[in-house]
Amino acid sequence: MTVLALATEAANNSMSTQVRGAAAESPDASASALEKLMKYIPADVVTLYVAALGTLPTIQKVIHGADAKWVYWIAAAATPIVLVIVFVGKRRVANESAFPGISGIPWWGMVSATTAFLIWGCTVPSSAYLTSDAGKVVAGFGAILGSTALSLLEPVFNPKGA
Repeated sequence: MTVLALATEAANNSMSTQVRGAAAESPDASASALEKLMKYIPADVVTLYVAALGTLPTIQKVIHGADAKWVYWIAAAATPIVLVIVFVGKRRVANESAFPGISGIPWWGMVSATTAFLIWGCTVPSSAYLTSDAGKVVAGFGAILGSTALSLLEPVFNPKGA
């Protein structure tokens, strides 16, 4: 099982039965929403985020003041950066110029990946935000609404699917 699959499973398990019942038409709607969100997020960011949360007590011994909120915002900031690095790497492999000009930068990918991470990051069990039962309901609704919005906006802002 991949780290991405483990992270999805952990996030799904963190949502209470109330979230699944209240926020979804079927029991799998929340899980489906999380899977849709995760298709936008670079797997490297998900892996690093989950790993950083898992090793947070050790990180705190080295970096005083580090907490789950700190990890969340670092990962959120890293999301568009990682996406651009992957984009440039793919262009270099294809023997194209690294940067195609301002109109060729994957703006939609950067915005959608960051938005998806901000929503998905709140659904992870050790998230610093939305930790109460009410917060979990908000995270479940946010995942459903966010994945729907991104799916509807993608053909508008990324018609070529690039």
